[in-house]
Amino acid sequence: MPLFLAEHSWVKEKTSTVMKTIVETFLQLEAGVRPEGWPETVKLCATYMMPGERAICIWEADHTETLENMFVAMLEMLPAKTVVTPMVQAYPPGPGLYAIMAQTM
Repeated sequence: MPLFLAEHSWVKEKTSTVMKTIVETFLQLEAGVRPEGWPETVKLCATYMMPGERAICIWEADHTETLENMFVAMLEMLPAKTVVTPMVQAYPPGPGLYAIMAQTM
């Protein structure tokens, strides 16, 4: 499935709400439970917390819109601005890399 980068940012006053949602989500994933509202076509690969009120996540999903719609639906639980960007894993070679290279040659 295609890969995406989701960049999350929130206001400092919402940090408690955001952190609570993140921890609850990670606990569900660790228990093998799909969090409420997550489509079957998305998979969280990694999350990195950044300085300030920011985090980035790597996702697998069928379409950009699937992730964007999911984050809009979760806005009350996760009050963060989210920007979703499609990406291709270059090393080690990831899904779609050779198809993109073939198109450009």
